[in-house]
Amino acid sequence: LITTSTRDDRVHPGHARKMTAALEAAGKSVLYYENIEGGHGGSANNVQAAYKNSLAYTFLWKQLQMNGQDPGTLWDYLDPIEAPIKTEPPSENTESP
Repeated sequence: LITTSTRDDRVHPGHARKMTAALEAAGKSVLYYENIEGGHGGSANNVQAAYKNSLAYTFLWKQLQMNGQDPGTLWDYLDPIEAPIKTEPPSENTESP
């Protein structure tokens, strides 16, 4: 996974583009994401940052799959005592009681 920002003023996005092209030319599978906004951090706001992080974690999760078997879900690895998880979705009623 290679990510960059079109408006990065420190590291030109051409470097990421060239690396992607070189990996593809070598027959490697490459995922490339270029945000047209943002700067050196790769995102202009929290929504874009969250999206980029979700791409990275999804890529990592896919790489952790071994022999085509799903390693389970993230919830399988959380200890409910240390990290309690609310399993029910929040109610749609937003009025105060």
